[in-house]
Amino acid sequence: MVPTGPLALGRRLHGVGTLLLPVCLGVLAASLAAGTAADTADQATSRLAVQARSGNDPGPTPVPASARGPVPAALTAGGASFSIGTFNVLGSQHTAGRLPLGPGKERAATAAKLILRKGFDVIGLQEVQPDQLRVLRRNLPDHDIWPGKTLGAGGVRLQIAYDRRVFSVVSSGSIDTPFDRQVRPMPWVELQNLASGRSIYVVNTHNSPRGMEQERDVATDQQVALIEQLRATRKAVFFLGDMNETREIFCKVAGRAGFDAANGGSATSRRDCTPPSGRIHIDWIFGAGPVSFTAYQWYAGRQVRATSDHHLIRAQVSVRPRSG
Repeated sequence: MVPTGPLALGRRLHGVGTLLLPVCLGVLAASLAAGTAADTADQATSRLAVQARSGNDPGPTPVPASARGPVPAALTAGGASFSIGTFNVLGSQHTAGRLPLGPGKERAATAAKLILRKGFDVIGLQEVQPDQLRVLRRNLPDHDIWPGKTLGAGGVRLQIAYDRRVFSVVSSGSIDTPFDRQVRPMPWVELQNLASGRSIYVVNTHNSPRGMEQERDVATDQQVALIEQLRATRKAVFFLGDMNETREIFCKVAGRAGFDAANGGSATSRRDCTPPSGRIHIDWIFGAGPVSFTAYQWYAGRQVRATSDHHLIRAQVSVRPRSG
């Protein structure tokens, strides 16, 4: 259903068309040798104007039931359990001819192997370049990747990959946010779990690095406004990505928007805020709605280090059954 009222969501519905609503925008402008050894895992366990842009990429399309393989997500009494993650794959331009990290396409192939090995049902990817997108698609045959190239050249860098044996796409869209002296689209997608019928929203972001605090603040305000609107649908909402902040982003998302972080912490407001204990990454997984995080892991083994300068983050999540 499309929410109504002043906070109604603009969205691109596949096969239906485009609804455009105003959103306040800030004025700113592999293969590496894999080996057979298991990747060392460090883990800690704890508890939209959507502007749909046309392009050459048709985006994710539903897959006929007859073509789908077995559904690996666990069905739990009308709810569902699945894995979700985030990974900054490090764009090809950062390692052209440089050691110790290899070329972007080789690293993308290794990233795909990691996604399969760790069993991600849905994952947000950042810094994806066109050459890496082609490799990811080729090496993740059971995953669809949104938005592909549908949001233009600036939209390629943020991708959401989901296992089509577990999810099918319902709707998708984007909002424009500032990043590193640019304005570019940040994608979201609504997915339906095939086992339970429950729908979830996934929002993937990458906020400005280093000293670009003002840009991060503007982008975060826009992102929080979006996830609050999505949360008003009473569906599960996941906000993830490379946010380039630790305590501050947690207190904004958890304290202001009422989201839980997969790695713990607590907040009743931006001031009454206790970030997660232990190591805090700039890569986050937040969730709200009828969701419970049951496990949180971060990986920094040899293959991860050969792929990116970021850790691979994974969480297991349960979406509770509908009440009544």
